Amino acid sequence: TRSLEEAHRELDTFLYRASHDLRSPVCSIIGLCNLASYFSTGEAKELMNKVADTTTGMDRLLKKLSLISEINQPVNFGPLTLSDTIEKVRDEFSHVIRSQRISFVVNCSPDLVINTYQNIVEAILTNLLENAFFYSVMKNTGAPLVELTVATVNNQLEIRVYDNGIGIDQKISDKLFAMFFKGNVYSKGNGLGLYIVQKAVEALDGEVSMESDAGHYTQFVVVFPLRPADTSGSKEPETAEVLMQH
Repeated sequence: TRSLEEAHRELDTFLYRASHDLRSPVCSIIGLCNLASYFSTGEAKELMNKVADTTTGMDRLLKKLSLISEINQPVNFGPLTLSDTIEKVRDEFSHVIRSQRISFVVNCSPDLVINTYQNIVEAILTNLLENAFFYSVMKNTGAPLVELTVATVNNQLEIRVYDNGIGIDQKISDKLFAMFFKGNVYSKGNGLGLYIVQKAVEALDGEVSMESDAGHYTQFVVVFPLRPADTSGSKEPETAEVLMQH
Protein backbone atom coordinates (compact mmCIF):
# COMPACT_ATOMS: atom_id res chain seq x y z
CA THR A 1 0.00 0.00 0.00
CA ARG A 2 2.82 2.40 0.86
CA SER A 3 4.51 1.68 -2.47
CA LEU A 4 1.26 2.37 -4.33
CA GLU A 5 0.73 5.63 -2.43
CA GLU A 6 4.29 6.69 -3.20
CA ALA A 7 3.78 5.88 -6.89
CA HIS A 8 0.63 8.03 -6.92
CA ARG A 9 2.49 10.92 -5.28
CA GLU A 10 5.28 10.64 -7.84
CA LEU A 11 2.74 10.67 -10.70
CA ASP A 12 1.03 13.72 -9.23
CA THR A 13 4.37 15.50 -8.88
CA PHE A 14 5.32 14.62 -12.46
CA LEU A 15 1.94 15.81 -13.76
CA TYR A 16 2.26 19.10 -11.89
CA ARG A 17 5.86 19.79 -12.92
CA ALA A 18 5.36 18.76 -16.55
CA SER A 19 2.20 20.83 -17.03
CA HIS A 20 3.70 23.77 -15.14
CA ASP A 21 6.96 23.76 -17.13
CA LEU A 22 5.15 23.38 -20.46
CA ARG A 23 3.07 26.45 -19.77
CA SER A 24 6.11 28.73 -20.01
CA PRO A 25 6.84 28.17 -23.72
CA VAL A 26 3.10 28.04 -24.48
CA CYS A 27 2.58 31.46 -22.90
CA SER A 28 5.57 32.77 -24.89
CA ILE A 29 3.97 31.53 -28.12
CA ILE A 30 0.70 33.28 -27.21
CA GLY A 31 2.56 36.52 -26.54
CA LEU A 32 4.49 36.33 -29.81
CA CYS A 33 1.30 35.58 -31.76
CA ASN A 34 -0.46 38.57 -30.22
CA LEU A 35 2.52 40.78 -31.07
CA ALA A 36 2.71 39.46 -34.64
CA SER A 37 -1.02 39.93 -35.07
CA TYR A 38 -0.68 43.59 -34.07
CA PHE A 39 1.76 44.20 -36.93
CA SER A 40 -0.04 41.97 -39.45
CA THR A 41 -2.98 42.46 -41.79
CA GLY A 42 -5.24 40.30 -43.92
CA GLU A 43 -4.60 36.55 -44.06
CA ALA A 44 -1.40 36.81 -41.99
CA LYS A 45 -3.31 38.44 -39.14
CA GLU A 46 -6.06 35.82 -39.34
CA LEU A 47 -3.47 33.03 -39.26
CA MET A 48 -1.75 34.50 -36.18
CA ASN A 49 -5.10 34.78 -34.39
CA LYS A 50 -5.87 31.13 -35.12
CA VAL A 51 -2.47 30.04 -33.80
CA ALA A 52 -3.03 32.15 -30.66
CA ASP A 53 -6.49 30.63 -30.12
CA THR A 54 -5.18 27.09 -30.49
CA THR A 55 -2.27 27.77 -28.14
CA THR A 56 -4.61 29.39 -25.60
CA GLY A 57 -6.67 26.20 -25.62
CA MET A 58 -3.51 24.21 -24.93
CA ASP A 59 -2.69 26.53 -22.02
CA ARG A 60 -6.15 25.94 -20.51
CA LEU A 61 -5.58 22.20 -20.75
CA LEU A 62 -2.19 22.46 -19.02
CA LYS A 63 -3.68 24.56 -16.23
CA LYS A 64 -6.37 21.96 -15.62
CA LEU A 65 -3.88 19.10 -15.60
CA SER A 66 -1.82 21.01 -13.06
CA LEU A 67 -4.96 21.61 -10.99
CA ILE A 68 -5.71 17.87 -10.83
CA SER A 69 -2.39 17.23 -9.10
CA GLU A 70 -3.02 20.13 -6.71
CA ILE A 71 -6.39 18.65 -5.74
CA ASN A 72 -4.74 15.31 -4.96
CA GLN A 73 -2.20 17.05 -2.70
CA PRO A 74 -4.05 20.03 -1.18
CA VAL A 75 -2.23 22.67 0.86
CA ASN A 76 -2.95 26.00 2.58
CA PHE A 77 -5.94 25.00 4.68
CA GLY A 78 -7.44 28.11 6.29
CA PRO A 79 -10.20 30.74 6.37
CA LEU A 80 -11.92 31.49 3.08
CA THR A 81 -14.42 34.27 2.42
CA LEU A 82 -16.80 32.80 -0.16
CA SER A 83 -17.94 36.16 -1.57
CA ASP A 84 -14.31 37.13 -2.31
CA THR A 85 -13.68 33.85 -4.10
CA ILE A 86 -16.88 34.25 -6.12
CA GLU A 87 -15.84 37.77 -7.12
CA LYS A 88 -12.46 36.44 -8.25
CA VAL A 89 -14.15 33.84 -10.43
CA ARG A 90 -16.58 36.46 -11.77
CA ASP A 91 -13.63 38.62 -12.85
CA GLU A 92 -12.12 35.63 -14.67
CA PHE A 93 -15.28 35.30 -16.79
CA SER A 94 -16.12 39.01 -16.98
CA HIS A 95 -15.43 39.23 -20.72
CA VAL A 96 -17.75 36.28 -21.48
CA ILE A 97 -20.49 37.66 -19.21
CA ARG A 98 -20.37 41.07 -20.90
CA SER A 99 -19.92 39.95 -24.51
CA GLN A 100 -22.66 37.29 -24.31
CA ARG A 101 -24.94 39.49 -22.19
CA ILE A 102 -25.36 36.81 -19.55
CA SER A 103 -27.40 37.65 -16.47
CA PHE A 104 -25.24 36.33 -13.62
CA VAL A 105 -27.08 36.26 -10.29
CA VAL A 106 -25.16 35.51 -7.07
CA ASN A 107 -26.84 34.58 -3.79
CA CYS A 108 -24.19 34.41 -1.06
CA SER A 109 -23.85 36.17 2.27
CA PRO A 110 -20.82 38.53 2.32
CA ASP A 111 -20.15 37.29 5.88
CA LEU A 112 -19.91 33.60 4.99
CA VAL A 113 -16.39 32.43 5.90
CA ILE A 114 -15.25 28.82 6.13
CA ASN A 115 -12.07 26.91 6.87
CA THR A 116 -11.11 24.92 3.79
CA TYR A 117 -8.67 24.65 0.88
CA GLN A 118 -9.13 27.76 -1.27
CA ASN A 119 -7.82 26.23 -4.51
CA ILE A 120 -10.22 23.27 -4.23
CA VAL A 121 -13.33 25.40 -3.67
CA GLU A 122 -12.21 27.80 -6.38
CA ALA A 123 -11.77 24.85 -8.78
CA ILE A 124 -15.34 23.73 -8.09
CA LEU A 125 -16.80 27.19 -8.70
CA THR A 126 -14.68 27.92 -11.77
CA ASN A 127 -15.45 24.72 -13.62
CA LEU A 128 -19.16 24.63 -12.81
CA LEU A 129 -19.60 28.27 -13.85
CA GLU A 130 -17.52 27.80 -17.01
CA ASN A 131 -19.96 25.09 -18.11
CA ALA A 132 -23.00 27.13 -17.10
CA PHE A 133 -21.87 30.23 -19.01
CA PHE A 134 -21.12 28.20 -22.13
CA TYR A 135 -24.40 26.28 -22.26
CA SER A 136 -26.60 29.20 -21.21
CA VAL A 137 -25.87 31.03 -24.48
CA MET A 138 -26.42 28.03 -26.75
CA LYS A 139 -30.21 28.27 -26.57
CA ASN A 140 -31.70 30.52 -29.23
CA THR A 141 -34.70 31.66 -27.17
CA GLY A 142 -34.61 33.82 -24.06
CA ALA A 143 -31.83 35.78 -22.36
CA PRO A 144 -29.02 33.61 -20.92
CA LEU A 145 -29.19 33.28 -17.14
CA VAL A 146 -26.73 31.74 -14.69
CA GLU A 147 -27.50 31.68 -10.98
CA LEU A 148 -25.05 30.77 -8.21
CA THR A 149 -26.28 30.09 -4.69
CA VAL A 150 -23.93 29.35 -1.78
CA ALA A 151 -25.24 28.75 1.73
CA THR A 152 -24.94 26.52 4.79
CA VAL A 153 -27.59 23.82 5.15
CA ASN A 154 -27.65 21.33 8.05
CA ASN A 155 -23.97 21.85 8.93
CA GLN A 156 -22.95 21.50 5.29
CA LEU A 157 -21.91 23.97 2.63
CA GLU A 158 -24.20 23.83 -0.39
CA ILE A 159 -23.24 25.24 -3.80
CA ARG A 160 -25.91 25.42 -6.51
CA VAL A 161 -25.14 26.45 -10.09
CA TYR A 162 -28.18 26.87 -12.38
CA ASP A 163 -28.33 27.83 -16.04
CA ASN A 164 -31.30 28.19 -18.39
CA GLY A 165 -29.44 26.74 -21.36
CA ILE A 166 -29.93 23.69 -23.55
CA GLY A 167 -29.93 21.18 -20.70
CA ILE A 168 -28.36 17.72 -20.65
CA ASP A 169 -29.67 14.54 -22.22
CA GLN A 170 -30.27 11.95 -19.50
CA LYS A 171 -28.69 9.33 -21.77
CA ILE A 172 -25.23 10.79 -21.08
CA SER A 173 -25.73 11.68 -17.41
CA ASP A 174 -23.67 8.70 -16.25
CA LYS A 175 -20.70 9.85 -18.36
CA LEU A 176 -20.64 13.53 -17.36
CA PHE A 177 -17.85 13.23 -14.79
CA ALA A 178 -15.59 10.96 -16.87
CA MET A 179 -12.17 12.30 -17.83
CA PHE A 180 -12.08 13.92 -21.30
CA PHE A 181 -15.81 13.35 -21.89
CA LYS A 182 -17.54 16.11 -23.87
CA GLY A 183 -21.30 16.28 -23.58
CA ASN A 184 -21.84 18.43 -26.66
CA VAL A 185 -20.30 18.41 -30.13
CA TYR A 186 -19.97 22.21 -30.01
CA SER A 187 -17.99 22.19 -26.79
CA LYS A 188 -14.66 24.02 -27.02
CA GLY A 189 -13.41 22.59 -23.74
CA ASN A 190 -11.16 19.62 -23.11
CA GLY A 191 -13.58 17.39 -21.21
CA LEU A 192 -11.84 17.89 -17.86
CA GLY A 193 -14.11 20.43 -16.16
CA LEU A 194 -16.66 18.15 -14.52
CA TYR A 195 -13.99 15.52 -13.84
CA ILE A 196 -12.09 18.16 -11.85
CA VAL A 197 -15.30 19.13 -10.03
CA GLN A 198 -15.88 15.53 -8.96
CA LYS A 199 -12.27 15.05 -7.80
CA ALA A 200 -12.39 18.33 -5.87
CA VAL A 201 -15.69 17.43 -4.18
CA GLU A 202 -14.34 14.00 -3.24
CA ALA A 203 -11.29 15.68 -1.66
CA LEU A 204 -13.73 17.55 0.60
CA ASP A 205 -15.69 14.37 1.45
CA GLY A 206 -18.69 15.78 -0.37
CA GLU A 207 -21.11 14.86 -3.13
CA VAL A 208 -22.10 16.40 -6.45
CA SER A 209 -25.38 15.83 -8.25
CA MET A 210 -27.06 17.09 -11.42
CA GLU A 211 -30.62 17.66 -12.48
CA SER A 212 -31.65 18.83 -15.93
CA ASP A 213 -34.53 19.22 -18.33
CA ALA A 214 -33.26 19.00 -21.90
CA GLY A 215 -33.90 22.28 -23.70
CA HIS A 216 -34.74 24.17 -20.50
CA TYR A 217 -32.20 24.13 -17.69
CA THR A 218 -29.37 22.39 -15.85
CA GLN A 219 -28.49 22.59 -12.17
CA PHE A 220 -25.47 21.16 -10.38
CA VAL A 221 -25.53 20.83 -6.59
CA VAL A 222 -22.35 20.37 -4.54
CA VAL A 223 -22.58 19.57 -0.83
CA PHE A 224 -19.73 18.95 1.58
CA PRO A 225 -19.60 18.81 5.40
CA LEU A 226 -18.34 21.64 7.57
CA ARG A 227 -15.55 20.60 9.92
CA PRO A 228 -13.29 22.27 12.47
CA ALA A 229 -10.11 24.07 11.44
CA ASP A 230 -7.02 21.89 11.10
CA THR A 231 -4.79 22.63 14.09
CA SER A 232 -2.74 19.44 13.96
CA GLY A 233 -0.51 20.45 11.05
CA SER A 234 -1.76 17.44 9.07
CA LYS A 235 -1.99 17.82 5.31
CA GLU A 236 -4.73 15.24 4.95
CA PRO A 237 -7.75 16.74 3.13
CA GLU A 238 -10.08 18.48 5.55
CA THR A 239 -13.46 19.82 4.58
CA ALA A 240 -14.70 23.09 6.01
CA GLU A 241 -16.03 24.96 9.00
CA VAL A 242 -18.24 28.02 9.10
CA LEU A 243 -16.43 30.76 11.01
CA MET A 244 -19.04 33.49 10.74
CA GLN A 245 -22.40 33.94 9.11
CA HIS A 246 -25.17 36.44 9.74
